[in-house]
Amino acid sequence: MKNFLRLCYCLIVRSVLRKPLRNILTVVGVASGMALFFSIQVLNYAAVKSLEKNVTSVMGETDLSIKSNGEAFSMEWLAKIEELPNIRYATGVITKNTYFFVQGKAKQKIGILAVDLLKEGPFRSYQTNGEDDIIDDPIEFLNTPNGIILTKSFADRYGLTYGSEFELLTSEGRKQFVVGGILSSQGVAKAFDGKIAIMDLMAAQFLFGEVDKVTKLDVILWDKNKVEETKKKLKHLLGPEFEISGRGELVNQMKDLTSSFRNILNFVGILTWFIALFVVYSSITLSIKQKIRELGILRSIGSHRTINFGLFLFEASLIGLAGTSLAIVFGHFLSLEMMDTIFSSFEGQFKVTLERQVYTIPTHYYILTAVIGVLTCFVAGLVPAWRATKVDPLIAIKSDNLEVEINDRSFPKKSFLMGIGLLILFYTLFVMKISQLGMLFGLLQIAIGLIGLFVFLKFFTWMVLNLLEKFSCFTPSMIWLSIKNNSQKFKETYLNTVRLTTSLCFIFFLLILNYSITNGLFTYFESKKYINEFIMADGELFDMNLIPFSYDKVKALESIEGLRKLDDGTLMGWRTTPIWMDGKKVGIIGQNGFYNLEAMKNYLSIDQLSSEFDFSDFFLPATRKALVSVSLLKNLNLKIGDTIHLSVPSGKIDLKVVGSFVDYAYPTGSIYMNMSSFSELYKDNKYTIFGYVAKEGFDRQTVNDRVEEAIASSKGLRLLDNESIIEDFRSKITESVAFVDGIVFIGILVTFIGLFTPILFQVLVRQKEFGVLRSCGMPLGRIIGMLFIENSIPSIISLIYTFSIGLFFNYILYQSVVSSIMLWDMPIYLGSKTFIVILSISVFLSIATMIYPSMSMRKKPIREMIKYE
Repeated sequence: MKNFLRLCYCLIVRSVLRKPLRNILTVVGVASGMALFFSIQVLNYAAVKSLEKNVTSVMGETDLSIKSNGEAFSMEWLAKIEELPNIRYATGVITKNTYFFVQGKAKQKIGILAVDLLKEGPFRSYQTNGEDDIIDDPIEFLNTPNGIILTKSFADRYGLTYGSEFELLTSEGRKQFVVGGILSSQGVAKAFDGKIAIMDLMAAQFLFGEVDKVTKLDVILWDKNKVEETKKKLKHLLGPEFEISGRGELVNQMKDLTSSFRNILNFVGILTWFIALFVVYSSITLSIKQKIRELGILRSIGSHRTINFGLFLFEASLIGLAGTSLAIVFGHFLSLEMMDTIFSSFEGQFKVTLERQVYTIPTHYYILTAVIGVLTCFVAGLVPAWRATKVDPLIAIKSDNLEVEINDRSFPKKSFLMGIGLLILFYTLFVMKISQLGMLFGLLQIAIGLIGLFVFLKFFTWMVLNLLEKFSCFTPSMIWLSIKNNSQKFKETYLNTVRLTTSLCFIFFLLILNYSITNGLFTYFESKKYINEFIMADGELFDMNLIPFSYDKVKALESIEGLRKLDDGTLMGWRTTPIWMDGKKVGIIGQNGFYNLEAMKNYLSIDQLSSEFDFSDFFLPATRKALVSVSLLKNLNLKIGDTIHLSVPSGKIDLKVVGSFVDYAYPTGSIYMNMSSFSELYKDNKYTIFGYVAKEGFDRQTVNDRVEEAIASSKGLRLLDNESIIEDFRSKITESVAFVDGIVFIGILVTFIGLFTPILFQVLVRQKEFGVLRSCGMPLGRIIGMLFIENSIPSIISLIYTFSIGLFFNYILYQSVVSSIMLWDMPIYLGSKTFIVILSISVFLSIATMIYPSMSMRKKPIREMIKYE
């Protein structure tokens, strides 16, 4: 063992100290890949902890929480629940998202928690700044006109104190409120990053149009050991329209709801880890080549093969340890940099609020990252280390550090057959939709595809090099020499091609994912330009949590000249609300009519209509028909002609599916019906948005000015034109996918390191060859040009492969990820920008990796180059 450690020091450690550049680059490459992997774990952990904090803070001492599968439900259920045995306390709660307005500040989204303060004491803790429990004197608060309680962090952010006035958006428009209390950062105030306000239940029922209704019931039990028994009794009493959850179940529901986004991040982290593996493989291979003579000497004096094997595994483990240590430090900084961007995207997609805080990471996360990092390097070093055991001592001693093994340039039959077979299997698994069975099956499918992709690349590289070699006789000598060198060093060319292809395919996938989703959403919303203007409550359209309001608020618009109305003289209006079906959040859309069938087809992005669809009677009160989004038909295994049953606490309805449409507003699916069916189901005829167009012959701006003037008296409504909506949406989507740019940068960095090291080594070991060429009169610029062309050939092969076989792989990967993880059915988008970016990255890497080797060669005199050993 002592001798082995001495050998490690002499051959490995001293080599690192003597020529640190290659090892530093390798460590940085491993650190970059593992840092992204670690930072994604940190961000996912922080997101989950923030969700847990939100749930536990709002639940307080609640044992069971009862929600309906729709929206609010009647308070009558509260009295029935209180009569059950083991129910100690029960209370009604309303939770809403709305908007907060204060003079001189931008509007801010805020969560409302409306509670019955006379019954709230046992459920949640409300500590004021003076450490007094505000519930101790609820009468004082109830007597405060329009009183509302804010958290200290939120009040400080907007400069509010006790008695300060502000406005909230309600169903009755923007209403004036006064700060009736300020909570310290304890209990409920810790939820939603402090963006929460407490108000009286009855006031909220009136202001948000939920009279005698609540959105959930909270229960505290006498005997905590009889939770399951009590849940069964509640289920029997309430029926299938209600969901009864404990604290842990609510946390798990939030985890399940956000799992698609977190899985995407994990998938990206795994891909960068895969790229880092190739960097280590390259480094260990080069290390063996540099020490080939020493290995020969060791073997000739009787050193066992296992010594050589252990030496390079030791080096790989050292690289892994150093790279992982750096990755953990770098990963923390990276997670802080990416947190706001990723969490904003997270919040936009799932309508939750996350705290911008890196929580104390459990020790096992560090251990897991360290183990994965070291194991990655260890596994990457296995093949090169095994090859080191097969070194022939005689050939190795005579070696001048060039590659000693003979390159097999025969037809790679095994690579061709195995690659084709694996790619066909990859496609077959995609057709069978195996990825929909779970994340593990999806990763298995991707692993098979990746192996097939790189096995077949060997044959593809051989084929391209053979074609280039056949036509090289018609090219200048510099190009001919470059092609010849690549052919003779086929193995090195193949490895360089693999490194570059790995990165290009990875970046290509991210760009396809980014551009396809953004372009698909842009196209989807731009198709709705048929409706020029929209009227809605003064919130954010894309929050999908709009405040409903009555038709009376816009009735005055019916008399405006030039504003196109429906045949019955009313304005066109919608109502949207979520419903839970089979554990998925589905959108319910009710509408009172359309101008004509063509407008309806364009606006809804109709996919197909059955023969039973009749536009003239679809919006009539007696019609019980619906259009269902393509994604929901797929998720529920429905087809056109089936009947869909909807049931919520307020009502039940059966609707016949007479058509399908594309809807990306609700990724998991949506159901479109007439307003009469919606009112029957929810016992509610309020609207969330109205739309109109100007009549022909009337100036659009003039009509809009008249509408603006008419709705000015209804404080809390706003007018939006379609163009501003599209532009606002474009900026939001761009912000939500901004983190992709950071991931692409890391991918380019890791690839740069993976390519730079072998190119630098190639320049060093060929110093004698270049020195001879220079002494024969070949200009240095021509030598550098030849080297550049030589190193551009793997780039060209990678580009051709990425844009052909890589495109096939990424297409299947995209469809699997979007349909299985994100639950969308969105077509792939391959704009020219995607190809230009990939081409630019390839050119950049080819040039950037040549700069330092070229400069180092320029500085050396010809005599030193010829004498180089």
